[in-house]
Amino acid sequence: MNYCRTLRNRRQKRFKLPSPSIDQLQQWSRAEGCTFVLTRCNNVQASKDFLVNVIDAIQEAKLPAIWALRFQDYWDTLLTYRDLLKMLVIHSLQAKPDALTTGAFPVTVGSFREAVDEKDWLSILNRVLTGMPVMYMVLDADVLGHAMQYNAFATTKLLELLPRLITTTVKVVVTETAVDTGDLRRNWSSSDWAEVHIEDMGGKRKGGLSRSVTHQRLKRRRRH
Repeated sequence: MNYCRTLRNRRQKRFKLPSPSIDQLQQWSRAEGCTFVLTRCNNVQASKDFLVNVIDAIQEAKLPAIWALRFQDYWDTLLTYRDLLKMLVIHSLQAKPDALTTGAFPVTVGSFREAVDEKDWLSILNRVLTGMPVMYMVLDADVLGHAMQYNAFATTKLLELLPRLITTTVKVVVTETAVDTGDLRRNWSSSDWAEVHIEDMGGKRKGGLSRSVTHQRLKRRRRH
């Protein structure tokens, strides 16, 4: 996360959300159940920086968040979907450390050793998140692609498992380029996802979208 923040601050890109996208973001945050936001931008760097701003806004709103973002030299690291899910589990344990010691089925070292596929890792994630009313999840296209061998269809099918295997409400923000939008449009319910367009304004960032806009939307979600 610090790596991505450093890159964002160095670039100081300006971008904003048009009013329709702001409304979609608000509806996504308020909707019941597991829902997805796909971010779309004609500037790759602005899209990445937006994800960092979303996490900052979620944390400022005192809401829990986990993420899979780029880290230094990630492209030189052999990543699989197991590593991706393990990353999310570790972040969730940081948000809820008592999952290691409490509950009917606390997470143990043995749980990690016994996990062999995506359903096992998502089961562990579900055990960690049990009892939490909501968890926000932010996923970067580069890391997803690297872990999923740049197979957008496989990535889409992995994301489909979230509402099936996790009982906690999960709100997912993911870059549109990471998923198979054709499969998504054919097979996902329109109530389960929304597309948010980010406008790259170029130049230096003077507040831009901003975390303040996103923060207000998330504050409203917390009151409900």
